[in-house]
Amino acid sequence: DHIYPRSMFTPRELGKHGIPEDQWEQYEANANSLANLQLLQGLPNQEKSDKEFEAWLQSTNTTRPELDSYYTNHLIPDVDLSFSNFPQFIAEREKLIMQRLAALFEVQLTDSV
Repeated sequence: DHIYPRSMFTPRELGKHGIPEDQWEQYEANANSLANLQLLQGLPNQEKSDKEFEAWLQSTNTTRPELDSYYTNHLIPDVDLSFSNFPQFIAEREKLIMQRLAALFEVQLTDSV
């Protein structure tokens, strides 16, 4: 499932969310990136549908321990989750994914990766 729904990456929606037009290409380029995908079971996937990620996350994980667990299990970075912060979210989530993969394969990451 897309963390930030695909429907948010149209010119109309990007404009509606106040994303500057010079950033649209960056948003669109990362809409289908691995860093914007997560595995969700059937019911949570249906519940999420096209909801904005931050709102959905807050409605389904109502306590701090639940949120912390979700962040850890789904490699969600502890950053502002608003759509306007999508580029930073992608960059930070890519780092978390790389760290998890490095740990699983028992390899050391270098600063250039």
